[in-house]
Amino acid sequence: MLIGLNRLKKIIDDTIEGETGIIHNKCIDCGFPVEVEVHKTSGGFGLLRGVLYEVKDRVYAKCLDCCKNNPKLNHEFESQEAANL
Repeated sequence: MLIGLNRLKKIIDDTIEGETGIIHNKCIDCGFPVEVEVHKTSGGFGLLRGVLYEVKDRVYAKCLDCCKNNPKLNHEFESQEAANL
């Protein structure tokens, strides 16, 4: 599932300037490091350089290249993570 608005708000609220947050993670598809920027906008939030997913209380990132190939979170991954909790 794509990351929820409450989690995006928390990411922004946890930053010093309160407008931009950066999530450092590995892409769940290719494994390469990815930095997803979360920006506060007039209409809500915007993401740059990747996509964020939330499974239970964990945040996962996907790089833009992998997102272009397959924008959805792998159902096997989602089921496996839910079983590990």
